[in-house]
Amino acid sequence: MSVIKRTGPKGVRWAVKIKVKGKQRWVGTYNTKAEATRVDCEEKLKPPGNDATCDSFPEKWLELKPRERAVTNNHNRLALKKFSEDFTGVRLRDVKPMIAEEWALHPSNKWRVQAVRAMFNDAIKLECCERNPFANPGHPKSRGRRDIEVLKDDEVLRLADCAVEAWGEGLGKELKAMILFAAYTGLRRGECSALEWSDIDFAAKKITVSKTVSNDKEILLPKNDEARKVVLPPIAAQALREMTPHLHRSLVFAPPSGKFFTKSSWHYYWNPIRVKFGNPKYDFHELRHYCATWLVYVMNVNPRKAAKQLGHADARLIEILYGHPNEDDDLSEIEDALWRPSTKKDVTSLDEYRKQQGQSDETAG
Repeated sequence: MSVIKRTGPKGVRWAVKIKVKGKQRWVGTYNTKAEATRVDCEEKLKPPGNDATCDSFPEKWLELKPRERAVTNNHNRLALKKFSEDFTGVRLRDVKPMIAEEWALHPSNKWRVQAVRAMFNDAIKLECCERNPFANPGHPKSRGRRDIEVLKDDEVLRLADCAVEAWGEGLGKELKAMILFAAYTGLRRGECSALEWSDIDFAAKKITVSKTVSNDKEILLPKNDEARKVVLPPIAAQALREMTPHLHRSLVFAPPSGKFFTKSSWHYYWNPIRVKFGNPKYDFHELRHYCATWLVYVMNVNPRKAAKQLGHADARLIEILYGHPNEDDDLSEIEDALWRPSTKKDVTSLDEYRKQQGQSDETAG
């Protein structure tokens, strides 16, 4: 395939040609080189006779249809790796909805479905298949970050204590420390799992977050592919000091094996804790929502600075998705503003407000 520059009465335009079975086929002419290049890339994704397979198409899709954020591309690559292995040799058009639903409902594949669905959506646009078998995989949709009910301070402490109740004084205290550490630093589970003692500077009250453990047990850069420094809050520092020291272990948090927590091994230790807490569906990630709410609405940290602590480039995410203000506090603040005594005007009643407005209009007239 090739992109050809053409000059004519309409000025400079760009054409795309492809070769099919030894013969040239004209695809079209476009006003910009970028548009022609995009079409050229899409044509590369189309195998002859719509024979794209589940193990060959994902790599091409990742290469020619990258997402804007590097972390999304890494996530998609990891998600599609297992899909390619499980459906090796199967054409995209031959994946049946019933088989797709069975695969999607497996606990280890739930987090992969979004990437697979996105790939099939693009495959339909590129005429590599006619339908998306993962369009409705059958498991209930996420309730969304905005609807998460953030724990109160005493509930976070209770959740941490449940770790000791579930796992005893030894391991339980380490898991308790990890819960408190995550709740007040905002680190993700994978970032906590990869954290080493050398990353913590108690004197400077700082933590270096330079790596994370992926769902596929790989050590990668943190989300957004950037290392960051965050503040070590007093309660998180105290939780670390109360842990039983392990002289021959560099990891701060780890299971008895001494290796880092993987997604599956963490679930093994986490599940009894949340069951003991009385909320068997509570996700460890929701502690980040507690941290964001605590930083912005309790400690009055600027959302932009809170975003840096949580490892987000966009401060708006803190207010839109992670910050959950207390409704009672908001109402109290409004009540205080509307009902507190004022030396200028008393507008605590609607009648008085209308009277003052009328006087103002007469004065203006």
